[in-house]
Amino acid sequence: MDNDPELLKSLKPLFGRYPSFATYHAGSLQAAVDMLGAEEIDIVLLNPELTDSNGGSALKLFKKDFPEIAVVVVSTSGSIEDAVSFLKEGAFDFVQKPFTNHEKLLNVINNAITQKRLLCKARLLENRLEEREFGEFIGSSSSILKIFDLINSVAKTDVSVLIEGESGTGKELIAKAVHSKSNRAHKKFVVINCAALPETLLESELFGHEKGSFTGAISSHKGLFEEANGGTVFLDEIGEIAPSTQVKLLRVLQEGEIKRVGSSDTIRVNVRVLSATNRDLKRSLAEGKFREDLFYRLNVVNINVPPLRERKDDIPLLARHFLKKFSEKVAKEVRGFPKEVLECFFLYHWPGNIRELENIIERGVVLSKGDMFTLADLPPMVRERDRIVPADDGSGLFKIPFKSAKRAAVEGFEKRYLNNILNLSQGNITRASQIAGLDRSNLKKLLRKYSFGERKSL
Repeated sequence: MDNDPELLKSLKPLFGRYPSFATYHAGSLQAAVDMLGAEEIDIVLLNPELTDSNGGSALKLFKKDFPEIAVVVVSTSGSIEDAVSFLKEGAFDFVQKPFTNHEKLLNVINNAITQKRLLCKARLLENRLEEREFGEFIGSSSSILKIFDLINSVAKTDVSVLIEGESGTGKELIAKAVHSKSNRAHKKFVVINCAALPETLLESELFGHEKGSFTGAISSHKGLFEEANGGTVFLDEIGEIAPSTQVKLLRVLQEGEIKRVGSSDTIRVNVRVLSATNRDLKRSLAEGKFREDLFYRLNVVNINVPPLRERKDDIPLLARHFLKKFSEKVAKEVRGFPKEVLECFFLYHWPGNIRELENIIERGVVLSKGDMFTLADLPPMVRERDRIVPADDGSGLFKIPFKSAKRAAVEGFEKRYLNNILNLSQGNITRASQIAGLDRSNLKKLLRKYSFGERKSL
């Protein structure tokens, strides 16, 4: 949407290189409105210096009447303040003209198209009448449906299951789902975090102890394996247990027997063992920190849980679930999420995974002042992280000191570049480092610098 003949002349051959792009020209606000009502249009390139409207009111009109359309503001203004203002009003991005590099404009357009496809998927998922879930473990992405199939396959057996994944991905929920669908569902499901206790206390908690077996043991105590007899024991952070405890755990798995601390008597137990770790246990094997025989006893069936950044199709389902849960908890009627909130959810990389999403929605529901979850209810790290003002060719940078301008330009470029390669590699560090031509360690330093969070390393 522009009335600059030179710009239109330069864009025509550019878009002509891409037959999949159908382009339309509107020289005024009214012409643009008429065209948007008649054609299926994904992206508007908006020149805010229009003859019959200012860019701000045109942008507001487009976002109100055509909320599905991504608006990219194309302006001769190099003002950072103007760029920030347009982004706050809902523009997808801001690009300064004249263009020194047409590829930048194409990258912005491709990013907008990708974002719209994600939002369309989100809408389809939100409109599904039936969520796919096992207890509170929810999802409809292909990776999660495979996990549901695995749960159904192993639940009725007594095989040991090792659940691997980053912190906050829902490993304990998967373990609960396996137990609830098993033949042991009417018996106890006992959970212990192996990283939360020192070695001596962990051994006592797992296997029990006799009176006087150590200082403070004023009476005999049943361990969790005895308490869970007939049921299921879930050992979270299994990679943290000490070698001496590993030996005793192996005996339980092999023989179905335990010995309390301070006793020579064996006690028969019938338990199923599920375990979880956020560590690379194969690396621990190679380093001699974890017993190979124990690993294979625990890892009869392996369930690998993907991080949230690799299953973003599930975000709407999860967000809706948490919204309902916390709205009921605090007795508020918060009904849903507008498009711009979902955009932030899709752009954010979720280093804390589902647990972080849950916490953010709980916080937002508590702070919400209306019946919709708004941008104001999001913490700044989610709301603003990927709303990066283009600084590489903005003349507004020339109005501030050189060092500040250079730092802003470099940081803006680095953030956008990291965002793009992480999206392209689906968060895989090795693939991203190959694309960037950087050493893995250097790429990780950049990711930490801008708080993008940990990534899956393969």
